[in-house]
Amino acid sequence: MSANEHLLQHLLNTLSADNGLRTSSEKYLNELINKQPESLINLLELCADTSIPFQIRLVTATFVKNKVKASWFIKNAINKYLKSEEIPLQVKENTKSRLVETLLNVSPFDHLPLFRQLLNCLEIILRLEPEWDSQLYQLSKGLLQSSSNDISKLYVSLSIVYQIAKKHCFDTDNSFTETIAQDQFPIYEQMFNSNLSNIKDSSTASIFYLILKIYKFCTFVQLPKYLISDLGKLQNWCNYQLEIIKMEPVFITGNSGDGADDDDEEEEGSISEHDHMLKKCQKWSFANLYRLKKRHAKQNNKALNSQVIDILLKRFIPNILTQYLSVTGKRFTDICQYYLISFITDCLTADSVYEQYIKGNVNPILTSIIVPRLSCTDKKVEIFESDPVEYINRYVDSASLVLGFKSSDMAATEFVFTLCHTHFSDVAEPLFSVIHHLFENKSSNVYQVEAGLKLLDNSWSQMINSGGNGDEAVKYLILPQLEDGNHKWLQTLACDTISQIDYQFKDQNLLLEVASVVNQLIEQSSENLPLQLEAINALNSLSTMPVIQQQVSQNVTNVMQLLLKLNNEYELELTSDLMDSYILKFSQELEPYALHLSKTLNDQFLQGAQEFLSNMDSNNKDDFEKETRLSQLLSTLSSMVVSMNSQKETTANMVNTFEPSVTFVLDNAILSFLTDVMGLLETSNFVLKAMTPQTWKIYDTVLDSFENYGFEYFDNYGPYFQTVVNYGFQGQSIGSDQRIQKLLKAILNFYNDSNGDDEMLEMVYNISMFIVLNCENVESIMEPLLKPIFKSLTNISIDVLRDYLKLFLALFIRRPDLVNQLTDNNASELTQFVRLWFENSDQLLTTVFDLKLEILALISILESQVPQLDSMKEVMLRNLLQLIEKLPAAIDKRVKLIKMENDGSMDSSLLVDGDPESFDIDDDEYAELDVDTPLDNVNVLDQFKNFVEKNQLQFSSVMDGKQ
Repeated sequence: MSANEHLLQHLLNTLSADNGLRTSSEKYLNELINKQPESLINLLELCADTSIPFQIRLVTATFVKNKVKASWFIKNAINKYLKSEEIPLQVKENTKSRLVETLLNVSPFDHLPLFRQLLNCLEIILRLEPEWDSQLYQLSKGLLQSSSNDISKLYVSLSIVYQIAKKHCFDTDNSFTETIAQDQFPIYEQMFNSNLSNIKDSSTASIFYLILKIYKFCTFVQLPKYLISDLGKLQNWCNYQLEIIKMEPVFITGNSGDGADDDDEEEEGSISEHDHMLKKCQKWSFANLYRLKKRHAKQNNKALNSQVIDILLKRFIPNILTQYLSVTGKRFTDICQYYLISFITDCLTADSVYEQYIKGNVNPILTSIIVPRLSCTDKKVEIFESDPVEYINRYVDSASLVLGFKSSDMAATEFVFTLCHTHFSDVAEPLFSVIHHLFENKSSNVYQVEAGLKLLDNSWSQMINSGGNGDEAVKYLILPQLEDGNHKWLQTLACDTISQIDYQFKDQNLLLEVASVVNQLIEQSSENLPLQLEAINALNSLSTMPVIQQQVSQNVTNVMQLLLKLNNEYELELTSDLMDSYILKFSQELEPYALHLSKTLNDQFLQGAQEFLSNMDSNNKDDFEKETRLSQLLSTLSSMVVSMNSQKETTANMVNTFEPSVTFVLDNAILSFLTDVMGLLETSNFVLKAMTPQTWKIYDTVLDSFENYGFEYFDNYGPYFQTVVNYGFQGQSIGSDQRIQKLLKAILNFYNDSNGDDEMLEMVYNISMFIVLNCENVESIMEPLLKPIFKSLTNISIDVLRDYLKLFLALFIRRPDLVNQLTDNNASELTQFVRLWFENSDQLLTTVFDLKLEILALISILESQVPQLDSMKEVMLRNLLQLIEKLPAAIDKRVKLIKMENDGSMDSSLLVDGDPESFDIDDDEYAELDVDTPLDNVNVLDQFKNFVEKNQLQFSSVMDGKQ
């Protein structure tokens, strides 16, 4: 067997069902490429060899791509392993040349999967070798000019330009995309003018698809000069895309309306390649036109002059909108519908466009575009009946889990919401006419009732605010759907509507009737998961009304047991959210069952976390959803600790029940849950106001985790350590308490590793401050910690100055006798610190705690009569008076903030110039609302009065000077 035949045999073996044979050949091939990098060239030649079976050629291309991906970035390696993986420079150059040749010899139409692997390989190299783009671009130009009778060569040229445009899309100078537009757009325009009618050919459609993607990247950030210097050219590009949109692809019957038919994956093999490519062309035509409106045709676009923007808004956008309204009866893929509706939605905020083109067309837009996207479908009902978990994942939980998820029903919902919030007075009449029509015609089209409920939901707040009768809407539109036992899916949607509108009923009898139906649905729907869960959701919303809250309180334990059961059986976001909500609303009724609830949640978390840990390397969607659900379980435990705290014993026992989960996360370094776990522990300490044997055990585990891997995630640990110091170290001696010493050792190591990082220093200063305020024997940390920190006075960053000042103000309060040691009796350094403090006090030290800290520090220093500060005594006295004058306003502001937090309403006195989006509140003030400090019970005014009585003569002279 020749060497080439031997190689081909190993490539063939990688397709074998024999795991041992497959693994052995994969190992051989990887070793071959590592030992003989030049074999990459041979493999690329095999990719283009048509005498070799296609599957082997595809495997070969995959191996080449994987080697490029794994090793191309290595250059001049010293490390032994990296050196063995490195591809020599000459081999890289030869590989790049051979790769382009191979692309030209592989048909993108007959062997597209193979072509894509090779193109992906080119993309990786282009990303790692920025200087290659100019050479590639010149090559693509040559291919373009010589491809008049070779569509495959044209496809390769465009594919290369596509990769280059994609790479340079976000360049700040736009020079490369400008060059592409200037050089290539005229050629593309000729193709549109002469060949667009041939788009029915799948190869031609593929060419236009690439052109549209190149156009996308060249216009993504801003329009190139080629288009804005002659707006007629931009108009031509708009017309080309509108023509594509008007074309008629083939659709498979019965697959419309629910977003399942994304054009990049839809019905592969069941429709012609032409129709598949045409739908992709339509997608990017819609997307490009949407971007023209969303990103470029807006008044605040500084990249375009106002004259161009004005022309876009007065001529281009109305023309596109008019064309869209003329094709409302046509069928498009879901993603096309998404961009079409999003375009119209964005036009709602352009007053001139809305007034002329949308205001008078609200009814046809709703009936022809919006209602079909919001209506139910056969497929949705089928999923509801056959796979209830999939129904909830797809139609209840999925939208909130998938970032950037695009679907036409979401776009339609956004359109209705925006329409009602911006133009309700104009559209109320046609909107509610459509809504009533949908409900009245239920017998002829029950699926459209879902659209009616969604329209009602998204217009509800505007309807109520404008004086609409909510009770009548519930009674005649929603309640009949709740009672429609023939359509369980419709009852589910009606429950969801009740939960979404969160209505405050006027008619108490109607409220009781609705609640009665909802309760029956909960009790009678054990075989229908979506209906039962949405009914519990509806009851949760209704329980904001006192009469229903009273009813639910008598049965809430059964509801919670049901939610726990569902949460254990199904991994659903909604169950966790509902448990959280019921716990907060009915904490008093559920507190007797707190231990049972917390143990159940702990068991569910442990089971799920063990599964999550064993699958951590898979990185699939299911793991992300499991992580979200497990995180919500920890959040629910935190809600229980916060709300079920009438007895400290209950909280302490709850900590005992969830300690296994906390320890499992920390011991196994499951970083996905670190934030949730540390938040749970901080909350527990805050509620207990003390450390228990169990929380001390947890403290040891936390400290070990912090020292092992926590330095990189320190922001999760700081608040927790603060509670430990406040509730566990108060009055303890630093020199004799092993727990304090362990924390100080960790903090000192952390400080030494901080390398001046501001956020790390903030944590060190903050925890050190609380240790100084709480602990005895402070002198033991002077040399290792406080003096080195103080010495950074000359180069302290403004970002950490606040915490730096507070640390040493705490020292002035507790141990003014140690102040001299900070500076080794250097009066100028101490004076420099005090001046820095006074210069930044007004800006940095503004909260009640800050002011109390400053007042007590000044009283302490003045009473101790530190000799090095004698020259500043009068200045310190004046500052003390100013601080006393500031304190009442700060206290008043804090009281208002606490009231605002509790009531959920904004105090107008906290607004800046009456602007509801501008608050006279900084983050520090908010952060201190839920933090206990050793100064909370210190009456600084009494201490000030005592100080004044002892120093009347000094104050008299200061007051005289002030006057």
